[in-house]
Amino acid sequence: MGYESPRIRLTGRSTRRAGSWHTGQAHHDFGIDYLHQLQWPAMVVTVLAAWLIAYQTKSKRMVGFWLFLLSNVLWVIWVSR
Repeated sequence: MGYESPRIRLTGRSTRRAGSWHTGQAHHDFGIDYLHQLQWPAMVVTVLAAWLIAYQTKSKRMVGFWLFLLSNVLWVIWVSR
């Protein structure tokens, strides 16, 4: 469920692309998938949470706990795209 290649669109008509003609060949649809962009913020939140959980002070550990919960929500949204 990790990285997914860009969506491939097959067309039955001729299209002009990068100086050559393609007839019915696959080409990539490079539209931005905003849910795919959640992967890096989820990773950063997870690492930050792990860092805060390791502290001795209760307040920082509590913040780390809530960040872990937030990171789990981000990962679930990212996976369910």
